[in-house]
Formats: sequence, structure tokens, C-alpha cells
Amino acid sequence: MPWPSLVAAALVLPVQLLAVGAVLALGLVPATGVGLLPLDLHPVLFVPAQLGLLAIPLVAAWLSPEPLRARLGLVAKMPNNSVPWAILGAIASTQAALFAFCLLWPDAVFGVEQARLHATAPSALLGWGTVLAASLLPAIGEELLFRGFLLRGLNKAWGPIPAVLLSALLFGLAHGVDASLPGRLGIGLVLGFAAVRTGSVRPGMVAHGVNNLLYIGWQVWLPFGWASALTSTGHSLALGLSLSLVLLSLLRLRSARPSPVDSPGSWSPTRYRPAWLRLRTSSTPR
Repeated sequence: MPWPSLVAAALVLPVQLLAVGAVLALGLVPATGVGLLPLDLHPVLFVPAQLGLLAIPLVAAWLSPEPLRARLGLVAKMPNNSVPWAILGAIASTQAALFAFCLLWPDAVFGVEQARLHATAPSALLGWGTVLAASLLPAIGEELLFRGFLLRGLNKAWGPIPAVLLSALLFGLAHGVDASLPGRLGIGLVLGFAAVRTGSVRPGMVAHGVNNLLYIGWQVWLPFGWASALTSTGHSLALGLSLSLVLLSLLRLRSARPSPVDSPGSWSPTRYRPAWLRLRTSSTPR
């Protein structure tokens, strides 16, 4: 049973609540300003919540007997073509969930857009600094936790398919249960698949950051009501195109191969010696 990975996942919400509670207890956020923005866009609450999230995999990996970088998935070199396909798969999975929602519940789309507009309207005044922080910090902390420490532990214990499925489910639930949950599950599946095939969390970090940047920009700056203005035919065509792009990205990521030294499961400390030390050791006569 991969208890370290499961315990790390269970600590996500308590650690974030503890970090946010500490900020509120110190009086750094006025009580009247807490409800203006969601947590992922609040300029004060967001940073400690993400730093608390980042601390979970770092501390857990440090306590692990395995090498720190290997335990977090930061060892393997990225295949040259893995990053653009991971980005495409993440964005396409988000859009596929959106258009599927539009087809299944067309009457609710306008209400969802209106709620998001109300929640994120003040964020347009925060500038690009907050938007970039909300895009990049989760790309580091969440990938190290869910596709690094968590997925690698599950993969070692149960194999790649349960690891990808469970890590994607925990990733989606960690963000809350709302209309965006299917999109987060899709991203979790794509980035989990990319992490397993490449042996690295780095493609997922880049894809996660780009997807967040586009997603937040869509909520803040795109014209209100654009999704509900499309017809059912338009939603169907957009859904088909998005799913096709997801499938294409998965097929391309499937051809990625991690190097034998960095493949999952081969985390012997001697395999991560500096290059000069490995060369000197191999050249020593027996």
C-alpha cells in the first residue's frame, strides 16, 4: 500500500487551510476583501496556499529513502516533442469538458458564465503579476505533488493505469466539486499519462502553466457569454475537434520513451551520480 503518497494527498486541504488561516489570523487580509476573489486569484491568500501545497511533496520526498529529484520526477530528460503535445492535450481536454457541458446542460451555461464573471471581475484590476503567479505556482507545486510524488508512488505500488486514474481523480477533487471538475479530470489524465510515458514531470509543468494562463485569461478577458452564444451544432463540432486533439496528443505522447537510466522504478542512488564520477568509475580497471 503506497501510504506515503496517500497521506500526502490527504494533507492537501488541511495544509492549504492552515496556511490561509494563518494569513487571516495575522490580519493581512481585510475581512471584507476575502470574498471578492476565488482562492486561486486572491493576491494574498493564493501565495501561502500554494507554498503550503509545494511543501507537501518537498518534505515527503526529503523523508523518502529514494533520491529527492528521482522521487519527484525531476530526473529524466524530456523528449524533444513531449512539451508541445502535453500543452495541446491539456488545453484540448479543458475545452472538451466545456463544450460537453454546453451540450448536456445548455440552460445552465449562461448561469455558470455569469457566476464566473462576477467572481473574477475584480481580478481584471490585479494586473498580469497575479495572473502569472496564479498560472505558474500551481504548475510547480501541483505537478510535483500529483504527477511527481503521488503518481510515482502509486505507479510503483499498483502500476501505471491505477496511478494515472487515481492521481487525476485526487487532482480534480482537490480543486473542489463544481462545473470545472470534468476539465480538471481531463487535464489530470493527460498530464499523468505524459508523466508516465516521459518519466518526468517537466512536460506537465510547462503544459499546466500554459493552460492555467489561457484559462484565467479566458475567464477574465474574453467577452461574456461567448460559450452560450454558440449553437448546439457549434458545440458538437467544437467538442469533436477538442476530443480529436486530445487523442492526437495522447498518441504522440505514447511514443515518448524515458531513457533507461531515468525510467520509473530504477531509482538506485548510484544511477544519479555526476557524469564525471560515472565516467571515472566505469573507466576504472577491474
